[in-house]
Amino acid sequence: MSLEPDVAIGRELENQRQLRVEFLAEYRQTALRWARHASLSGAVLFTVFAAIAWTLEPVALAAQLMRGALASMCLVFYVTLSKGWLITSQNYVRLVSCAVACVLIGAVSMPALPVGNDGEFAIRTTPAIICGLFVLYAFLRLPIAISSSIGVAASCVAVLWAPLVSGGSEGVRTAVYLVFTNVVGVAISLLIESRERELFFQRKASEAGWNAARVGQRRAEDAEREKSQLIAAVSHDLRQPMMAASAHLGVMSNRLSEGKLQLAIDQASRARAAVDVLGETLDQLLVAARYESGVEQLVIESVDLNALLREVLDPLWSEADRLGVDIRVKLPLTRVVVRTDRRSLRRVLTNIVSNAVKFTQGPDSRRRSVLLAVRIRAGCCKIRVFDTGVGISGDRLDDIWRPFVQLSDCGRERDKGLGLGLFLVRRIIAGLPLHSVEVRSNVGRGSTFSVSVPISESSDDVVPISASSSAADIPSQSCFDLSDARVLVLENDQSARLALVDLLESFGASVASGWAVEQLLVEHFRDEQFVEVIVCDYQLSDGLTAPDALAAVRASLGYSPSALVITAEHVSASLRERCGVDVTIICKPFDIDDLMRHVTAAVETNRRRRVPWLNTL
Repeated sequence: MSLEPDVAIGRELENQRQLRVEFLAEYRQTALRWARHASLSGAVLFTVFAAIAWTLEPVALAAQLMRGALASMCLVFYVTLSKGWLITSQNYVRLVSCAVACVLIGAVSMPALPVGNDGEFAIRTTPAIICGLFVLYAFLRLPIAISSSIGVAASCVAVLWAPLVSGGSEGVRTAVYLVFTNVVGVAISLLIESRERELFFQRKASEAGWNAARVGQRRAEDAEREKSQLIAAVSHDLRQPMMAASAHLGVMSNRLSEGKLQLAIDQASRARAAVDVLGETLDQLLVAARYESGVEQLVIESVDLNALLREVLDPLWSEADRLGVDIRVKLPLTRVVVRTDRRSLRRVLTNIVSNAVKFTQGPDSRRRSVLLAVRIRAGCCKIRVFDTGVGISGDRLDDIWRPFVQLSDCGRERDKGLGLGLFLVRRIIAGLPLHSVEVRSNVGRGSTFSVSVPISESSDDVVPISASSSAADIPSQSCFDLSDARVLVLENDQSARLALVDLLESFGASVASGWAVEQLLVEHFRDEQFVEVIVCDYQLSDGLTAPDALAAVRASLGYSPSALVITAEHVSASLRERCGVDVTIICKPFDIDDLMRHVTAAVETNRRRRVPWLNTL
């Protein structure tokens, strides 16, 4: 059972919880700032009303003004409690203390005011309620006037009933008024604060959603712009090798018509080199697209870095010797084990080191060397590649990560790459967790690329890097001899099928081909021979794939020849499982020599298996 949906839900809940914590912290700061302003406003109002009351004679007007001041002060204080740090900090001890302080303030002021009979009290209290609500709405701009009026009106009713309960004592009347007003006020404050906080969260969540949408829109626009630039660059750099190949083929045709065979062979080699450039361009673009879209399957495991570096450097020694570049390696004394995707890190290091080798040479170079150094720091492995090349100016450092960029003044140099190596490096590093890449460079002194990789906590589960066991069994080009070998080609594209047939027949193979299984079998049974190998495209017509087609052909033959599957997909573990362990998979675009090596090896393997079977007849 897959746990990915549960993990995604858990991450979403954690993100929402973290977002709510951030909103709460911002809400507390906002509420505290608002509470300070409200408290200051209430203190000013209370002082003004008290000053007026003391300057006037103790008549009904002064009493009403004082009641209005106290009512306003009480309402402002309750709202301050609801919005301030007393509630938001969830410290109810402070809340109760402030409420008691409010009661004491009112207890000192209220007895000095003449109350009179119940009707007179109601008449005097009404202007106080109106004044308090006016102050609340005019100065604080909060839509809680109705709730506050209900609280104060309920207090008035309680005061009117107080004589029936306690004999009409003025002190009891004052105490009932104050206690009831504070209790109702605190309850209303709690409700207001809860509602205000939820509205604040909703408003902030809406703002965060809009901000995320704007950021996503900007990213989409940037991606669309980058895609347009990439398409423009790709269209240019794909046409260049196609044009070169077409020109070389035209010259080769002319040389053949003139009988100049050696010159025709030279032109054929150049045409093939142009096609190789085209294939390399497509391959790197497809790899970059897989990493960027997340289709590339990453296997994060413990990898022996020393063995991986040997695998990276082995193919580069001969190229470095040819260019006169000295590659030096500086490794720690102990074995270094990192947590990474082996194939991805190998691509990154291969591109960086090969670039260093290519650009560390020139007529003015005194010291042509590349240093690869590994250093361990704080649970992180730093792999640094130093070169003594021409260097990169600071204002061009960001350009090296763009596709098809070569910082050279002498035009496009195909022998120094396509300008896709570092573009691919950044795409790969962006998809690997806890990985990063940096570059420093000085013009005339060289560049330093630094790749950070996390250290593995345990070295017990290190995955060994084994050399290709079949490399020694694959013959060289001089051994491509398919005489008397029967090969079946199943390819639904006519031009690709004819090209494969011509190629195999040029090495002496007897080939039967077809675009579907039925047509292939008809062609084969016209001149039935023992089949050595089947070459099959993975994606055929009508949704048919290579595993099903191979099974059908083998069932019709009655035996199982070796098989090669040609695919444009990435060779993943699931693809190998679908095709079977006895099937060799080759990715498009492929090198002709590689294809012929695999075909020849498959023929020889099939013949070795067939000899004991023939001896039993």
